[in-house]
Amino acid sequence: MYPTEKDLGGKRKREVDEYRIVKEEMQDGSILDDRQCMKLRKKSNVNSFLMHIPNEILGKILDEVSRKDLIRLSSTNHEHRGLVYMDLFRNIHLKWKDIKLFLENFKQLDYVQRVKILCDLENEKETNNGEWNVSFRKLFEECKNLREMHIELITSARCLKYKDDFDVELSNKVEKMTLVSKSVCNSGDVNDNAMFELTQLQRFHNIRQLTLKGFSIAKDIYFYPKIKEDMSDYRKRSLDGKLIELDEVKLINCAWEYPVNLKDVFSPEYPMPGNGSLLSSSTRNRRGDTNCRPVKIGLYFSGDYVKFTGCERFKSFINTEYNERFFFEIDFYKNLKELEVVVLNDRYKENGFTCYYPWLHMINLQREYYTEVAPDNGWSGHGAPVDSAMVKRSILSNLEKLVLVGWRSSSIQELDKCFAAKDGIEMHMRHFELYLMRGNNYERSGKPLLEEEVRKIDTYTQRLRSIFGPCCHVKVGYIDECMDERYDDTFGDVFRL
Repeated sequence: MYPTEKDLGGKRKREVDEYRIVKEEMQDGSILDDRQCMKLRKKSNVNSFLMHIPNEILGKILDEVSRKDLIRLSSTNHEHRGLVYMDLFRNIHLKWKDIKLFLENFKQLDYVQRVKILCDLENEKETNNGEWNVSFRKLFEECKNLREMHIELITSARCLKYKDDFDVELSNKVEKMTLVSKSVCNSGDVNDNAMFELTQLQRFHNIRQLTLKGFSIAKDIYFYPKIKEDMSDYRKRSLDGKLIELDEVKLINCAWEYPVNLKDVFSPEYPMPGNGSLLSSSTRNRRGDTNCRPVKIGLYFSGDYVKFTGCERFKSFINTEYNERFFFEIDFYKNLKELEVVVLNDRYKENGFTCYYPWLHMINLQREYYTEVAPDNGWSGHGAPVDSAMVKRSILSNLEKLVLVGWRSSSIQELDKCFAAKDGIEMHMRHFELYLMRGNNYERSGKPLLEEEVRKIDTYTQRLRSIFGPCCHVKVGYIDECMDERYDDTFGDVFRL
């Protein structure tokens, strides 16, 4: 509802119209056309509603506005420009060839918090030259508040491994990294040339969120830290090729080859000097861990990439009983609280039923293991130390949030098999979402639910609530609900354009 002239203190009708224009453009994300911009630009002494709302609310509104709309809004007049220029400058989009020019001419580098480097597929020669020859050193030196990088690459991320003219003192400010292989995204299949190894980020020790799109991920079996003979740089170099601060991993249309698993890729072990163990205590992260133990893992597959869900490598990830190396990977999953596995193939009609949506009964995260736990953080109520105890755990029992999108289920008994707690294991689930494929009839997709389909959803919901208890939020539906915009940023560009 728009304010009246009375609400605005008797202001003229054209100022009410201005409020309506700006409000509508922010709501629907459309772009202000030149005529509207010209009208607003003429009002040099505008007293816009944006000037009177709290900064916290203004920030939330501007977060929902596209970058192009922010640019148009900032061009209307000085007042609007003063409100949005910091939001514009904190998120910078550049092509590889423009980085040097940007650093030489842009005067507001302190505002920059996120940099997106675009891959120009129409000029692959120039892009390839930028990937291998453009230095990041000055970018890190000048952009003092840089926290996030999004880098598009023609094929692999090998070029990042050889950008060694800076060290971790400069790059440790980057806490969120997104890498996109454009070659793989355009081909529709995993390209062996689009290789990602953690050693390609050996100069980035402080990454907490890592997103990879379109890569064949692997472990660099030939890497070892280049440590000086006097061990003076052991603390620094012992973290090369590792991300012990990593909390969140998102793999979008990625694959890996047997026998590699996620533990090998993101928590690798490298050869170390014989006396390196004397200094091992200095390489712990902020939680006291010496290795990477992510809190959140997300696997996302779309289009032709969905066929990876039929591979043995994927099955060994979602079925711990099937994984022969499970007990060697336990340490990697000890802190895992959130798991999301999304399979969205909007072309499943033409590709057939068997290959492109996995069965729910494939999931088994209940394999038990014993872990050492210190009650009350290892201390009694009287201040005396308490001995730690061995308790039974499973990956499923540690999870607090589980989201499964694009799965087939034939009976409700599969829920007990996949998710019911075993004796002696306490569950911690607080949020559970399950989106199923609508039976065997492709023609039902996108059409109203049948009575039996509604009944199936209700039955599954009630059963899952009885499994996880009243403290867990349960949502069950069909994949049609997920064909909206909720995964656009995941399978499309991560940044809003």
